[in-house]
Amino acid sequence: MDNSKKVCKRISVGFKHFRRDIHSIWEDLVATELYLSKVHNLIKKNQMDLLKLPNLDDLQPDINFSKDRTFGVLHRIRTEKIYRNALIDSISCFENYLSFLVYNVYIDKPEILKNIFGDETEKREIKLINIILESDDKEQMIERIIEEKIRSMLYGNPSDFFIKDKARLHLKEYFETNRKELNSYIEINARRNIFIHNKGRVDSKYLSEVGKVFTPLYNKNQVAKLDIEYIKKTIITLKIIASIVTVIVFEKIYKDYNKSTLIGKEYKKRVKS
Repeated sequence: MDNSKKVCKRISVGFKHFRRDIHSIWEDLVATELYLSKVHNLIKKNQMDLLKLPNLDDLQPDINFSKDRTFGVLHRIRTEKIYRNALIDSISCFENYLSFLVYNVYIDKPEILKNIFGDETEKREIKLINIILESDDKEQMIERIIEEKIRSMLYGNPSDFFIKDKARLHLKEYFETNRKELNSYIEINARRNIFIHNKGRVDSKYLSEVGKVFTPLYNKNQVAKLDIEYIKKTIITLKIIASIVTVIVFEKIYKDYNKSTLIGKEYKKRVKS
């Protein structure tokens, strides 16, 4: 098996792991929602112990919760935690896969990095030059430059990775004319950010980013909604984009796209149907 075949196989395995991991997030969410409701009913019927909270600093005794306070904890987990965590974890899983994909392509084809300095600010150019000077050998230098480049790619406007083809993976042609999933991703990413930084409350940045692709559903200072249907849509969208990017890499860079693989089936099912 030549090296390109090995890289494609490694990427295929990575996609399989991404798909497994993002499905696990969905399974965990559905299971948690189901069993939280069952726990609530058992407590209501006095068939399960109430919460006992060990004190954090050992300066006070453990706290025995009342039924109402226990219900409050369950409600908070269900309404504030599980959907927020599923959203954040799903996007992290997706970004980790993109990083994995780019890393493996660059390690195999470091010539793609030839134009790396053209996109950089002076400050980042200095950082990259320092990486070169501080590296012990060519292999280490390339790996460190790749890691630094990947780190910078996923910051900023979430559409730039695709529309501006920041990774030089031939993505621009597709995503310039096929915006459905990408526009959804822009909103998903913006909603993730307000849940990380602003407790889900819509801010000017969210309105600015989302307003370029959709009419925002929320006004400034409203709390955006998260529910099981939104998470389902998020996971489906991320899977579609991951399969599209992977197929483009196989077609354009490796000339090796097998429609019978898991990636091919996912791509065909979601994009061509």
